[in-house]
Amino acid sequence: MGKSRRRGDKEEGSEKTIRELKTANRRLKSDNERLKAEIATLHSAFEKTTIYIKGNTDNISVESIIEGVKKGSTLKKIKESEKCSKCGAKDLKKYSVPNVGTLVMCLECKDRKVLKDGIEQRQEV
Repeated sequence: MGKSRRRGDKEEGSEKTIRELKTANRRLKSDNERLKAEIATLHSAFEKTTIYIKGNTDNISVESIIEGVKKGSTLKKIKESEKCSKCGAKDLKKYSVPNVGTLVMCLECKDRKVLKDGIEQRQEV
């Protein structure tokens, strides 16, 4: 009689363990499906953001964007500040020249200006 009780306890304990493992397995499967769906959503949002950023930040340097964000400017304001003051074109090239500063040149009208420590010095062609 003592042996049968122990065997019954073991069977009840193993059945309880099996139930717990099945419950844990179902929970992990549902968590896995939920996380897969969340990842798919995040990937699609990331792709849309990437397309938007690539389309709206052409010809704007990363440094300008970072400085604008630090100042709290919007992308629209940053784009407007990156226009040629003479013709309004967005095609500007910036060249960092040692001992001189930064040369900003418009590719449309060839207008040039030199920024030395943030102070503008114009040079016309």
